[in-house]
Amino acid sequence: MRRDEEEREDLNDTTRTNNTSQADAVETLEIERTRALTSLRHLVRSNEELEVELAREDGEAAGEDADGDKAAYASAIEENKRAIANVQERIYALSREISQITGADVRLGGDDANAQVVDGGNEGGAWV
Repeated sequence: MRRDEEEREDLNDTTRTNNTSQADAVETLEIERTRALTSLRHLVRSNEELEVELAREDGEAAGEDADGDKAAYASAIEENKRAIANVQERIYALSREISQITGADVRLGGDDANAQVVDGGNEGGAWV
């Protein structure tokens, strides 16, 4: 009888250790996901600002400097779009990993939903 109690206690200790390890893993993943969401918001804001500048350049007198600025702005916008897609993929992967550990759906809501500027083709945009 004593041996059964010891085995149950060992099993409980193992379960507590696994739960702690999972909680730590989820916390780390959530920190990474928050960083990626912050990065995504900065990239989106950057593109919005670049697009305003590009539109202003289009409205101003043409010249050699203006053409160079337009090309630089357009290039930066395209580079940011690629970066946005990469960050969205990272957020999606982190969200899936969190979901697999917790069994809960990790989706965007509130202000995060506004960050869906580039469609990464992930679940119809439900995930970033």
